[in-house]
Amino acid sequence: MNLSVKQLRAFAALREHKNFTQAAQTCHLSQSAFSALIQNLEADAGVRLFDRNTRHVELTPEGEAFAESALRLLADFEATFSELRDRAAARTGRVTVAALPSIAAGILPGVLATFSAEHPGIQLALHDQLSDSCIDMVRRGAADFAIAAMGADMAGLAAQPFCTDDFHLVCHQEHPLSRKPALAVGDLVDTPFIHLARNTSIRQYLDAALHPTKLRSGMEVEHLATAAALVAANLGITVIPALALFQFRLPELVVRPLPLPGLVRTLYVIRRDGRSLSVAAQGLLDLLLAHPARAAAPRPMHQRILAAFDGTHEAHLAVEEAAALARAFNGRVRVVWAIGSPTMPESREIYSVDKLREEAHRTASASLVELQRQFDADGTLAETGVLMLDATDDDIGNALELEAERWQADTIVVGSQGKHGLARLLLGSVAERTTRLSHRTVVVATLEAWHAMLESGNMDDLDRLFADEVVFRSPVAHTPYPGRTATTLVLRTVNTVFEDFQYHRSFVTSDGASVVLEFSANVSGKALKGIDMVRFNAEGKIVEFEVMVRPASGLQALGAAMGAKLGDKLALLKAEA
Repeated sequence: MNLSVKQLRAFAALREHKNFTQAAQTCHLSQSAFSALIQNLEADAGVRLFDRNTRHVELTPEGEAFAESALRLLADFEATFSELRDRAAARTGRVTVAALPSIAAGILPGVLATFSAEHPGIQLALHDQLSDSCIDMVRRGAADFAIAAMGADMAGLAAQPFCTDDFHLVCHQEHPLSRKPALAVGDLVDTPFIHLARNTSIRQYLDAALHPTKLRSGMEVEHLATAAALVAANLGITVIPALALFQFRLPELVVRPLPLPGLVRTLYVIRRDGRSLSVAAQGLLDLLLAHPARAAAPRPMHQRILAAFDGTHEAHLAVEEAAALARAFNGRVRVVWAIGSPTMPESREIYSVDKLREEAHRTASASLVELQRQFDADGTLAETGVLMLDATDDDIGNALELEAERWQADTIVVGSQGKHGLARLLLGSVAERTTRLSHRTVVVATLEAWHAMLESGNMDDLDRLFADEVVFRSPVAHTPYPGRTATTLVLRTVNTVFEDFQYHRSFVTSDGASVVLEFSANVSGKALKGIDMVRFNAEGKIVEFEVMVRPASGLQALGAAMGAKLGDKLALLKAEA
């Protein structure tokens, strides 16, 4: 029996009006269509539900028995559908958010109040937890989304950058550091330090950024309010991210910016991968993403540089390039040796996989110790580590990508053959164009100049970055544009077309001759992502600048905006060349 809601509504209308004509009008049907509904219902039931005569219609005993259940079913359906409509319009429902205490007590109350005023029928629940607990709540479905730091295990979860958070020194107003003109890492060593617990994201970011500097431990506490009270009593100093400083607004305290390399915390919106949020949850998230805290200036590039190492000559070049970038940009290097599935010896001797991996770990650890000595000797801020993959895992590239996310690397240095793979990883298959050069310092200088021009918006000296033979490869043109004049014109123009442009991370070949810069921007209301693939000559001048963009909607918007700005200028330059 295929009972439909339409039949139930027809049955209820005829029961109420006891007249086919009036009941059909109530259901907005012709009398013939209405009569067919009732006849089909009775045929499916196998019994007459109404007695008909020339004056009116009455329920049969079977119809009376059916009426109670039918009306209840219809009422349940109407209530369920009404609730669904309310949810779709964000009039009813429940949204649960998990967030770090600094976010839960700082940004969220105002956002929740605004949302609640606009949607009074939505129940809101907030859980202030440490990052690991936030992530666990999302994974279990106990929270719709979370605002937290990235966890070690993000399987099944999607993470969207929410904001970056700079750190500040907090000390008593009578402490000598409150009056020191400029602060450095060494200033933190000789005074008691009030630590937060090791399982907090603040402590984890701070330990990673200050390594191998050893601080003079004072006390370790769980809560920010306790840390503030201890510092106010002049029992020590502490370092706190900007989003948590509202808890340190005490008259005895002084807050100082602490511009140390790599000392920045990135927080993420974390949700279950592949699962849609409810309308209400998405509405709250959209409101949260519009919060001014997200408009903080992006941190400089090349502050956290990840390099892979495996003892080969190519890997040594990559590490040297990473160290050169760190010293040039006042950044920090992390060198990792990834160990996956071992290569079995060609001899017939039986080898234990575990023993081979143990031997690989010993070799890696010894090599990394030696690298750390070299870093310490030349003044490079650096740390090293071994990544032990599963014994059957050969995907070292994926492991390095995950490590870059975990450590919040903004630059990854790879071997010269790696540009192809990284570009393919970001945007699909890309032809490899790598030239081995050794003049890294001039390349660094060019990169510094390019970033400075983007930050200031002043492109007057842009053409000095290019070699005479430079070629620009556009994502919206089939043929390249040769020469400094065309390349300069395009890049100056695109800088006026892009809105909210920001580089997120970069990939540098071990010889320093090629750089891939990953970016995002908006054009005419369309969001896009892309990469700038830049190649340098021995003098550090740019000889090739190629741009790739996705998705297609963003690419079309970019093409239209550039066409409107440039008109036929580029075609004339190409013809002249």
